[in-house]
Order: sequence, then C-alpha cells, then structure tokens
Amino acid sequence: MSKLISIVIPLYNGSKNISKCIDSILNQNIANYEVVLVDNNSTDNSKKIIMNYCNKDKRIKYVFEKNKSRGAARNKGIKKAKGYVVLMTDIDCIVPKNWIRDMTNNIINKKENAVLGFEKEFRKSYWNTSMIRANKNHIRRIVKNGYVNHIDTKNFAIRSDIIKKNNFNTELKAMEDFDLYLRMKKKIKIKYNPRVMVIHNHNYNLREVFMTNIERGYWTTYIYYKYNDKKLGTELMTQWTKANKFLLMLRYFIHRIIDEKSKFFFIVSNLGWFLGVNYYKIKRFFLR
Repeated sequence: MSKLISIVIPLYNGSKNISKCIDSILNQNIANYEVVLVDNNSTDNSKKIIMNYCNKDKRIKYVFEKNKSRGAARNKGIKKAKGYVVLMTDIDCIVPKNWIRDMTNNIINKKENAVLGFEKEFRKSYWNTSMIRANKNHIRRIVKNGYVNHIDTKNFAIRSDIIKKNNFNTELKAMEDFDLYLRMKKKIKIKYNPRVMVIHNHNYNLREVFMTNIERGYWTTYIYYKYNDKKLGTELMTQWTKANKFLLMLRYFIHRIIDEKSKFFFIVSNLGWFLGVNYYKIKRFFLR
C-alpha cells in the first residue's frame, strides 16, 4: 500500500484514552500514514500527551480547533489531511492491528468511495452490550447488497477528495455524521465491512443512555425540518419525527418490547429519543 492514509481523530479532554488509541494505531502493519489529532479546547493535559508522541514520531500531528464542535474539529482535521484516504475514529477507541489496511483496501484497490466498519465494547456490561446490540440492529435494517445507508465516524474511511468537498455541519451538537450522509447519499455508496471492529472504550450507564438519546432525538428532528421529505425519502432515522407516525411508532414500540432482549434499555433509550424529538418541536413552535 503506497498511498498515504490520513487518520483524523477529534478529542476533548481525552487524556485517559489518548495513549491507548495512539498506541493501537502505531501498532499497524503498514507505515505510510499520518495521524491528525484535533484538540477541541481541552482543559486537561491532552496537548502535553500528544506533543510527547509528536516528538517521538513525525507521523503524529497536533492541531487545535477553537470552535467547540465535533463537526468543526473533524473539518479542521480533514482540511489538514494530506492522504488519499481519510480514515476516522474516536479518541476512546482502540483499533485492531490490520485496521488501516482492512478499512482502506476497498477504496484503494476496488475503487469504492467509502467504507464503514463496526465496533465492540471494551467492558462488558448491561448498558454497553445493549448499546452495541441496538446499533447493530439499526444497521441490519439499512444494509442492502453489502452497502449501508449510514456513517459512524468512530470507524469510517472515505476518499479524501470527496470528504474535502462535503464538510460536517458545525451547528450540530450530535448527529452530524447522519447529516453528512444525507448530503452525500446521492453522490456516493458506502461499503459495509462489519468484520473490521474498533474497540469502543466507553462505559455507558442509565443516565448517559437516556441523555444521549434525548440529544440524538433533538438533533435528528432539527435535521428533519432542515430538509424536505423529498430529500429524506424513507430514511429510518427521521420516520418517528413525523406527527402522523405517532400511532405507527406506538405499535412498533409495543411489538419490539415484547421480543426485545434488553427491555429496560429499550424503554430508556426510546423514551429519551421521544423526549428529544418533542422538545425540539415545542421549542420550534414557540420560536418561529
């Protein structure tokens, strides 16, 4: 593999995870890559840790982004990237040894536009396992003929010339990868490779699952109103934001809860999503 690969990783106060993440990347079986770490206003010693790596390995690059936004941080890293492929992960992820090769092979050798991998939990717990299962079930519903209608930036690769023309929306506090997918879906196809899994070193709990889904529901509804139905089409993520889908959503909820393995997780996550959706709708009603 002769083409340069750029790995872009945004971070905010990631000092607990930086070493595990970078060490796993430096353990790859290829050498022609750069790692662009974008510090999004950290207040801990993240910069010091990264600079120590920079002094030891010229492939590691430190970049600062003052605009506090995951989208802005990723955009800054993409702008600085010099590689043929931009490969993304998160600072709380640990990548497998053949990660770069396996995630970029379809792009470099088989002319794919983009590739999406998957994840597995670092610590087995009820909330971590349930979150991974929910993500897997969602992707199963949107995979067709080996291609997926989804972007998850914790394990995603895309040709550099494509992503440099399609920046992340910096206004979004969540779901910025879904927004990016909507803007690119008619231009590119995303190959799904579930065998390439990063280890997600994140410890979910009841409160975090609930608050995460409130945030996701809120920003998905923002995106729904940003685009018209023609552009969204039958996108699964926005179906439950429509007022006329309430009874269908209720029927879906009852049907799923009967068969759902993690019933408590399902209730907590969907209640959070429902509250986020309706919080945005109420806010929009009074502000327009």
